[in-house]
Amino acid sequence: MARSTESVEQNFDHNAPDFTETMRDRLADLRQKCPVMHSTAHDGFWVLSKHEDIVTALRDPGTYSSAKGIFIPRPVGQAVYGLPTESDEPDHSHYRRPLWKFLTPAAVRLYEPLVRRTVTELINEIIESGKADALEDLAKPLPAQITGQFFGYTAAEGRRIFELISTLTAESFGDKDQAREAATELLALFQRSLDEARKNPGDDVSSAIVTYDVDGRTFSDQECLGLLRSSIGGALATTVAAIGYAVYLLWKYPEQRRLLVEDPDLSSSAVEEILRMESPVYAVGRTVLQETEVDGLVIEPNERALLVYDSANYDPDAFDEPEEFRIDRPNNTHLAFGMGIHRCLGQHLARLEIRVVIEELVRRIPEYRVVGEPKFSAVAGVLTPVDLHIEFEPGERVPLPEA
Repeated sequence: MARSTESVEQNFDHNAPDFTETMRDRLADLRQKCPVMHSTAHDGFWVLSKHEDIVTALRDPGTYSSAKGIFIPRPVGQAVYGLPTESDEPDHSHYRRPLWKFLTPAAVRLYEPLVRRTVTELINEIIESGKADALEDLAKPLPAQITGQFFGYTAAEGRRIFELISTLTAESFGDKDQAREAATELLALFQRSLDEARKNPGDDVSSAIVTYDVDGRTFSDQECLGLLRSSIGGALATTVAAIGYAVYLLWKYPEQRRLLVEDPDLSSSAVEEILRMESPVYAVGRTVLQETEVDGLVIEPNERALLVYDSANYDPDAFDEPEEFRIDRPNNTHLAFGMGIHRCLGQHLARLEIRVVIEELVRRIPEYRVVGEPKFSAVAGVLTPVDLHIEFEPGERVPLPEA
């Protein structure tokens, strides 16, 4: 029997400017009263809010398609689909394959000395002053440098790519001209790197993309651009957000921060709990290909569904006392990286960067405080801090470790 939707909002809009202010209360209301509802916003879409229902959808890509886009609505200015994220089988496996060898756990472990040296250097730049912009001084430059180098760009180019992607994402629901300008510059930058890889292929990600052979053909320019945009964009925007939230949560819950100071071996577990509490990718969209029933409600072919990861991560049926931040939480089945065939390719690199940041932060600046009221934003399925300043007792610079 279908559940009633009369007691919950019918114009649920995850892109509304005030969404983050009441998001958790609204999602809790949905989980309890109407875990599957239909919103009238953005020409209509279904909202799934329970962990079990979302996991079922993620494990059924034959019903819940990504090929028509994972954003509701689709941002203006994004003519190129993000690959492999916005694709279905059999294309999806072909798109992932050239990237995978660079992102295996073993391959990513080789980056730890570089990540630790970079984090040490970034903390050296702020520690004598006793204050920092946690986003501009730490969360943004680390992924820009690491991801930039990972894909063959300089640190400055990596930072510029992040700025363009941030502009494109934010303005896709605002200034359409600015969004298109950012998209044009970003694609031109990617095209230059692809052209260079074709002329002088090496053992790098861009070269792997342009030389990969699929049944006798290489990827088109559009496919190559889609692979770079999704891979680099995802690695930058979401990791920046996760690092920002790591700083915020370890300040908000000082007893957990001190537990980490006392037992640094909890850092990996802490990363998982940070990702559960504040998943940067808080929702993704799918297009239903065939009639399906969820919680007694029928979703028709070509209707869209929003899978709200953030809601799943706070589902009391999946997590014991989900409102509590516990860095030693066992069996943390959060959905920050998705699940199934579309599980995030860059998850191991993201975990490495977040882990090293919190290890070095609590070791060198164990006591810090957030200044003022931190601000957060939710656009195009990504939840991120936008204003996060900290103060602490000044410390000393340290020698840089070998990379």
